[in-house]
Amino acid sequence: MVLITVCIVQFMAPFMLTAVGVALPSLGRDVGASAVQLGLVEQLYILSVAMTMLTFGRLGDIVGQRKVFLPGLMVFTVLTLSLGFTRSVEMIMIQRFFQGIGASMMLAGSLALVAAAYPAEVRGMKIGIVSACTYTGLSAGPVLGGYVTTHFGWRSVFLMSAPLGLSAITMCIAGMGGVKRNASGERMDWSGALVYGVSVGLFMLGAAHAKENPV
Repeated sequence: MVLITVCIVQFMAPFMLTAVGVALPSLGRDVGASAVQLGLVEQLYILSVAMTMLTFGRLGDIVGQRKVFLPGLMVFTVLTLSLGFTRSVEMIMIQRFFQGIGASMMLAGSLALVAAAYPAEVRGMKIGIVSACTYTGLSAGPVLGGYVTTHFGWRSVFLMSAPLGLSAITMCIAGMGGVKRNASGERMDWSGALVYGVSVGLFMLGAAHAKENPV
């Protein structure tokens, strides 16, 4: 149950990156978005993951990875479904940012959940299966995203992914037990996490600005 749930998660998060990238032209025509706004639809997702991944990994070590994984999966799934009905490009950008936070919450401790669920002699194989699902999501995104966008519209990219999230939530609630805390009793450095997140965000935004305006 843990392996299947984590495999779904590791497929969905990269799939939402590459599939949406293919759907951007159709999305832009439908909601009247500019080229800059379309770029932000994709970049804000990556940005929020980069800003918060380390923080949620540390938080999971303190409170338990499942307590971070499951809420993140719920946030990600709800926003994936909501994005299929959103009409405003501004709301799409906001929701994509928070969808990335949900992705960060569920990805930060997913491998730790697998490692805790299996003995050492098979752990490497199970982590390899999870890694394969990650690259399957990256590779399948452009193909499936392009197909459903062409035949059913860009909203279908989000709507077809929501059932995967719902199934993962069901399996997580029904069959995933608690995991031993690696840093039980330790305190979370929220100020350090804030500085780290802001620094990563500014660095990525600066890099993007430099790319758009080369010297």
